[in-house]
Amino acid sequence: PPALRAALPLADRIAGGWTVRQADVAYYMLVPEPPVQASLAQQFDLTQQSVQGHVDAAGIDELREVCDILEDR
Repeated sequence: PPALRAALPLADRIAGGWTVRQADVAYYMLVPEPPVQASLAQQFDLTQQSVQGHVDAAGIDELREVCDILEDR
């Protein structure tokens, strides 16, 4: 589908700029039922605010929104 062909290179471009920690956080936050940030913070020995910062910097919410739109098609 054209929408998927457009979204995948964009997602690859975004993910290509992630730090290792952002990629670690994204791995857990991009699943259908992501964990609570506080539990993920505990797993990585971070604060919840730090996890939120990684989510924001990595564009996780935007990627999830695109995935939701594509799944609804």
